[in-house]
Amino acid sequence: MIAEKLIAHLNKLLDQYQARYDRQPYVLDLVGVSMPGHNIFSPLGNELHYLDKTIDIVVAPSSHDRAVLRALARWALVIVDDQEVVVEWSEPVTEISDTSIPKIKSFAASSLPSNGKRVLFVAPTLPEYDREGGGVRLYYLLRLFLQSGYSVAYATDHDESGERYVRHLNTLGVQVYPLSTNFDKLLRSQFDLIVIAFWNVASFVIPPIRAISPKTYIVIDSIDLHFLREARAMFTEYNQLLPEFAENVAGELNAYLQADTVLTVSQKEAALINNLCASRTKAFDLPDLEFSQPSPYKFDERKGILFIGNFRHSPNIDAIQYFMYEIVPLLDPAILRKHPIYVVGNGPTSEVFEAVGNRDNIYLLGWVPSVVPYIERACVTVAPLRYGAGIKRKLLLALTIGTPTVTTPIGAEGLGLTHEEHILIGQDSVELACFIERLLIDSDLWHKLAKKGREHMLATHGYDAVHRQFMDVLKKIKLAPRFKLEQVSIDYEVFNGVTRSSMPKLASPDTDWEGYCNLVGEKTVFTIKGTNLRETVYAKTGTFNRQRQLICGLSMALLGVPHATLEEICQYINDHRLTIYTAEANGTIFNYLRNHIKPDHFYFSEYFGDQYTSGEIVNNIRHEDLQRLSFPDETFDIVLTAEVMEHIPDVPKAEGEIVRVLKSGGVYCFTTPVAPYLEHDQIKAQLDENGNIQYLTEPDYHGDPVRPEERILVFRVFSHRDLSRRFEALGCTYIPYYFSSSSLGIINAHFDTVQVVRKLSSGAGDHSGK
Repeated sequence: MIAEKLIAHLNKLLDQYQARYDRQPYVLDLVGVSMPGHNIFSPLGNELHYLDKTIDIVVAPSSHDRAVLRALARWALVIVDDQEVVVEWSEPVTEISDTSIPKIKSFAASSLPSNGKRVLFVAPTLPEYDREGGGVRLYYLLRLFLQSGYSVAYATDHDESGERYVRHLNTLGVQVYPLSTNFDKLLRSQFDLIVIAFWNVASFVIPPIRAISPKTYIVIDSIDLHFLREARAMFTEYNQLLPEFAENVAGELNAYLQADTVLTVSQKEAALINNLCASRTKAFDLPDLEFSQPSPYKFDERKGILFIGNFRHSPNIDAIQYFMYEIVPLLDPAILRKHPIYVVGNGPTSEVFEAVGNRDNIYLLGWVPSVVPYIERACVTVAPLRYGAGIKRKLLLALTIGTPTVTTPIGAEGLGLTHEEHILIGQDSVELACFIERLLIDSDLWHKLAKKGREHMLATHGYDAVHRQFMDVLKKIKLAPRFKLEQVSIDYEVFNGVTRSSMPKLASPDTDWEGYCNLVGEKTVFTIKGTNLRETVYAKTGTFNRQRQLICGLSMALLGVPHATLEEICQYINDHRLTIYTAEANGTIFNYLRNHIKPDHFYFSEYFGDQYTSGEIVNNIRHEDLQRLSFPDETFDIVLTAEVMEHIPDVPKAEGEIVRVLKSGGVYCFTTPVAPYLEHDQIKAQLDENGNIQYLTEPDYHGDPVRPEERILVFRVFSHRDLSRRFEALGCTYIPYYFSSSSLGIINAHFDTVQVVRKLSSGAGDHSGK
């Protein structure tokens, strides 16, 4: 009966799908029903190579691993669960919502955006961010350029399988053009910068670039050093270098010499290029970017050993053979019964099929739209690489998600990882097998590596760390924006809970000194007019200490450096048509924003009391309650609040509302009293169910700039730990910045921070292993 009922539902679903999308779907069958005439494949049969196609529908026996099944299915999911058939439609993992996919356009100069600097990416393929690590790197690199104010175009050739990537790039505002035709016309549009992926592509396209557009700055992103990988491969397989190696290494180094700059994934590879090229070419390391959320599954909820690898990349074929032939036989069969091995990766070859074989408790799944659900549920990931180069994105992704990993020295290369602190590194098959078994049974070690590994990855490969490095590279190659206050000394760092041992010390109140105000970058005189330095270090331009710190925080959030003036920030906002909302309608910063941001891009409000509804106009000013904002979802690129959050009764609700109205990738920058020594927020007052105030400590009131005759109750003093936990749960990153600069009148004697929250992009879930 179940099979008949399932087939009836599935037939109906297939008809609906074919009518809707005008194509016959591919079905992954985990139940074993008979559906003649349809594209039905089983991962347990002999047609695993079909998993390299996009699976549209999954027929599964249980909802237990529903997250994994959703990663397999592009459009729909059918589950047989508890004697009933459940049909669930899901959004496509690839972010494509229909099949009307545009082709690559013929080049026309008028189709390129005219605003801002223009960068052209040239690559052999589209950025396949769900298939291989190099594609993920290119994808995030072009997004960094977009977020830094560049207009981006992309030149490549592709077949129909790449059309969905074209569509996604178009949604980001990136036009895609053919590489093999009309390339000369494209070059005549005079790009400021051309980024070329891989040296062999560069050797082909640099000559016409130099001939047609000699002033264009050329950067090669090496992805990894091919000659280093090939040398290791030859030594591994043949124990010697083959004659063709000389030609390849010469071609690669000559291409790097022809470029203006080379980007590498690690400092080690940048130093190697600079040494080999006798410093004639400046190579800079730009780490890969990763900011995935931690897995929601605990140790005792995890199951399985996961191998990830793009099998179009030869080191991964060697690694799976090494794993299956030399490591797996050393594992206890009882452990494999409890923790099966899952092999996930794009384009498995005949060597991969032969290595995996038809063994119990070992499953070859092939390509999946996202490896994230598999990493989240696996107990251990393995990367037994014997040769390769660059950094291994599968390690970066696994450790960021919080899944401990066992690898080799080659696998851990370039990531700054320490054995038994962040990861386990085995020298041979015996050590690797022992480390895998150890992680599967030692929960204390497992939890330590999961925590330390994620912390290390966020510190070195998180958004803010990579964005700062990206801006630093642009500055070094003279492509970064220049700021009026660039020569001013500003001490800044991410607050880490440790009080600084030394603070800038100035004289008592009424001390004067000269410096610069970061409102417009002009010289000014600072005066201390009280003991509360965050409020009383005044500039003649009208700003005070905390306001200048907020400008630095907004500069970090938008431009990656703290040196931009508010004037330059406003210009950036206008140039990029960003929308900004500030929850105040008074003060120096508000007045400057209102006078310099285009009116249709600047929104502001005040809170006039609970007798009004959000969105009402009171005294010609919009009333908004941050706990109940009237704005639609994803309205603003930037939200600012200054000393507001501590006065809100239901802070988590207000934080949720602010994140709701932020666009993906948008930033929320705010100041509020934060006590660095607190483990958790201190609740000073709250409202009972009738709306009456309950005081939990001595009442604390602040002044109200809108109604000077009134005082505003403080409901909460914040802790960094709770702020971080809540915003990360809302899908954001949370960075508290400490700033100190006598030249800017920022005297941070109380260790005040500016909080920068970034809403993660909707594309953050697209991952694949290298």
